[in-house]
Amino acid sequence: MRRLLLTALILTALTLTPIFAQGGFQGPGRYQIRNVETQKPFDLAGDRLIQNATTGSPSESWDIEPAGLDVFYIRNAVTGCALEFAQDRNGSPILCTSNSNPNPNQRWRLEGANNGTALIISRFRKPIDVPDGTRREGALLQIYDRNGDGNQRFLFARVGIAPKGLSQDRPQDRRDVDRFTPPGGFDSRGRYYDERDRMWKLRGDGVCFYRAADFHGEALCARSGEDIADVRRESPGVFLSLKFFGRAHDVAIYEREAFRGEVLRLSRDESNLRRLRSPGGRPLSDEIGSFRAN
Repeated sequence: MRRLLLTALILTALTLTPIFAQGGFQGPGRYQIRNVETQKPFDLAGDRLIQNATTGSPSESWDIEPAGLDVFYIRNAVTGCALEFAQDRNGSPILCTSNSNPNPNQRWRLEGANNGTALIISRFRKPIDVPDGTRREGALLQIYDRNGDGNQRFLFARVGIAPKGLSQDRPQDRRDVDRFTPPGGFDSRGRYYDERDRMWKLRGDGVCFYRAADFHGEALCARSGEDIADVRRESPGVFLSLKFFGRAHDVAIYEREAFRGEVLRLSRDESNLRRLRSPGGRPLSDEIGSFRAN
């Protein structure tokens, strides 16, 4: 039973983890987003998302910014407005609003699709869709039930080194981090995305567990003195690497939730947790139920 549950959790993680290096998406940054079937990029007509001919206009550029674990805001590089869907129904148009208080309808998940392309999924699991695959310039984009066809698949092409306002200087030590404010700010756990290193980092002292080896992919972080009592509930799936920040000196990793079961303490960065074994002999990456950062 335990093995079946672990398999289900891994499959869930593979389904929900955001894609990197598929469809050209390589983490937060500035992109042109182009439909696979029509070969036309995202653009704006007033407050509506449309497809248009490729002109090189700045309005065809979009800043993809973290909006939480595994989700992103998609903001126009010119106006700063964020994409959101109007209603949870087929055919609902995609708006671009400048509300300073983002709402859940502005959070999008990126998922891998056929031939290395990407789906852009609303929180109700409906992807952005070009109606009937029309090639008409100025056609309004919508959300619609998933079909996996080319009219719902997109490619991302970087059009700048970083989102607007991001300095090319990155913090080199803890004092620099304390003075540093990324353009998207820090989230509730003190995380920020370092565009140059293409990885999540943590302000101050603490640890981050990463979805992929070598500190890549989405990260679950905790400051020193904090703990995560149920890793699988907080973020279902497998974490494959671990990095320390600031003066954090160790992390206690428990086999089960609520700090139960066997415990293993680590005190250095680990680029591939599959190489380590839990006290029970299984790959450590499969046995992270809860942890305490110190």
